[in-house]
Amino acid sequence: SHPDVQMLRVAALALLCAALCTAAHPRHLLFANTAPPEGWSVVGVPAASQPLTFFIALKQQNLDKLREIFEAISDPMNDAYGQYLTTAEVRALVSPPSSVADEVLSHMSPEISCDNLGDSLRCRGPVAAIESTFQTTLRLVRSIESPIAMIRQVGDMSIPTAIAPAVEFVSPLGVYQVPRVPRGPRLTASNFAIVPETLYRMYNITERGDSATTQGVVEFGEVDWMYLDSDLQTFAKMTNTVINFTQSYGPPVQPSDPLSVEATLDVQYIGAIGQGNTNWYWKEVQWMYDFTQNFQNATARPNVLSMSYAWSEEQQCIGLTDQTACDKLKLTNQQYVERINNEFMKIGALGVTITVASGDSGCHGRTDEDCPFGVGKKMYPDYPACSPYVTSVGGTALTNGVSQNPTEPICSGQGVTCATGGSEVTATTKNQLAEISSGGGFSNYAPRPAYQAAAVTAYLKAAGSGLPPAKDYQAANRGFPDVSALAHNYYIQASGSVGFVDGTSAASPVWAGIIALINAHRARLSRPLVGFANPLLYQVFNQTNGAAFHDITVGDNACTEDGCKCKDGFPAIPGWDAATGLGTPNVGRIIAAIDALDAAREARLRRKL
Repeated sequence: SHPDVQMLRVAALALLCAALCTAAHPRHLLFANTAPPEGWSVVGVPAASQPLTFFIALKQQNLDKLREIFEAISDPMNDAYGQYLTTAEVRALVSPPSSVADEVLSHMSPEISCDNLGDSLRCRGPVAAIESTFQTTLRLVRSIESPIAMIRQVGDMSIPTAIAPAVEFVSPLGVYQVPRVPRGPRLTASNFAIVPETLYRMYNITERGDSATTQGVVEFGEVDWMYLDSDLQTFAKMTNTVINFTQSYGPPVQPSDPLSVEATLDVQYIGAIGQGNTNWYWKEVQWMYDFTQNFQNATARPNVLSMSYAWSEEQQCIGLTDQTACDKLKLTNQQYVERINNEFMKIGALGVTITVASGDSGCHGRTDEDCPFGVGKKMYPDYPACSPYVTSVGGTALTNGVSQNPTEPICSGQGVTCATGGSEVTATTKNQLAEISSGGGFSNYAPRPAYQAAAVTAYLKAAGSGLPPAKDYQAANRGFPDVSALAHNYYIQASGSVGFVDGTSAASPVWAGIIALINAHRARLSRPLVGFANPLLYQVFNQTNGAAFHDITVGDNACTEDGCKCKDGFPAIPGWDAATGLGTPNVGRIIAAIDALDAAREARLRRKL
């Protein structure tokens, strides 16, 4: 017969086989997007041959055992403190039997290749093969706030029912991450400018790092990566610092990419604070789950990482879409967040510290900046800032500033008045004190961890009637932030010009640099890395009766970036609070307290020998 007729017969048989196979093998629905979420649109069809990387999250086991180990090795009062696990040890503990992964892999198209990472599969294949495997449709989609088009699933997406018990979700095919809205620097300082010397003086930073100690920043999404090394070197010259980024992860930055003020701020201040340490620049194309998998399984990684990107905890599973839509996907938002929390716990078990900006829109968040219903409006905590397995960093603003003989070149003859001291209050947009309001509050999902139980209980009791209505937040859950740092009027060098920016996204790299300095100090004494920092920080607070921190007792976080239409917020009071955490650091005293804790533990261990 004619070749064309034969081809038609083969195609018809293939379709018939596919239909029969589908009928013979029932499917489990993973995602059910009928269209991209609000704010997104389909802009094209990807080529059938275009390769795409995705992860299959497998159900984990022994999480209770991992948590027990994690809590012991993160507790400075425990004899096991600092005895961190290797990636292989964590993987062996939480991964399902290899037969589970083998069964899932047997249902993948032959054109899809996968690496077995234990409790996940990192897979890569052409669009056509992925569409066939998951019986879905992939399209190019774009957010109204971003020029970058991403490949995402539209319509149903499913897997064979036989492997459904083994699979938690697939990422990022159905995950729509919220783009960060670019923020330009101000050209003039609104009052006293914050420069590295401000932080050295106010936070008693005298420690130096070393090249064996690593620190880094992570940036998400391809549009927000570009910083100029020429800006970095000018900043270093103007601040009497030496800053070079010698280690990186992720695809190369393209010269045509727009400058990212966020990335510029991050690299300049983690480098300026963690002087002498080796700097990493980590670029993540997708969102949080993909980051945790790439980070844990990388051949090399920084031991301290700052993250300045977050959005509402209730909108994690598919970004801009609400919980109702998430439920339709057979995946609750809480399940997605809890899985990421487990991944952060695994990272902490490796001895890695992650600091996260607590958010710039107060306790209400960008989700509801205008509080249209006024008093009693629900809080929207930022994630991952409210994860119990990261160090959440809030923001303060300077009042009663002074400038006494600053030595950095930017402070002389440049028209910049550099702060060398002053008082700190909660960063807020109220009365134009700052351009941001410190994020803080309580997680909707994660229970309160033991390390902060006493501090949070004391806060809820002491704040009393000054707290927002009880129905607006989950008081029994994880409270954040843990600590704070200045977050208003930071000097940066951007596009060859002097600029000034606000943000807890400045406070987070400052704290990351501080913890990396503590790591360098500990390494010189042959002591282990800080690792997950929170139990140590709360213990230091208790040990010193708060003297290792500058207690912030003025202000609240009711206002958002958009103004003060929201009336309820968490007040800053003596001790820990849900606006500024334990306060801002006195690094010299923190290191002295840690040395004392270490000495006591080491003496106790010697007595047991």
